[in-house]
Amino acid sequence: KADHKPTAEIYDSAESVTNLICKLLENAKKGDEFLTWESPAGQHYQAIMPDELFHTLSKQKTKKGVQTRSLISVGQETHIRPEALAHGVDVRVLPAALQLDISLWVIDEGIVLFSGTHLFAVRISHRYTAESFRQLFEFLWSVSSPLKK
Repeated sequence: KADHKPTAEIYDSAESVTNLICKLLENAKKGDEFLTWESPAGQHYQAIMPDELFHTLSKQKTKKGVQTRSLISVGQETHIRPEALAHGVDVRVLPAALQLDISLWVIDEGIVLFSGTHLFAVRISHRYTAESFRQLFEFLWSVSSPLKK
């Protein structure tokens, strides 16, 4: 299908990645849903922002009515911040054969690849790329197990 040429933005400092996250939350509308692949053991968010800011942004997301569905690898369950689950985050555990150490978000009409370990984020804006990742996410969600609380 024809679509505009994808655009990419690169963020390579803790401040710029944090600003990107703030901007994404600011632009989110009530009822939006963030789809994410996460690696809680990687502590990507802790590497770029203090817990206080993380919780403030999580509360902001909840107030806006934005939901998050996250996929994590087996064995990462104990690394999830309990407070995150109180802010509209639904987590499922991927099948054991899928061990991922990434943070990837499908948001609106784009995707974001993020690492606090290597301190970068790449935002790719392209409707069809986002839709492809959204469909992959939905398939993986359907074969993953709900998080045991």
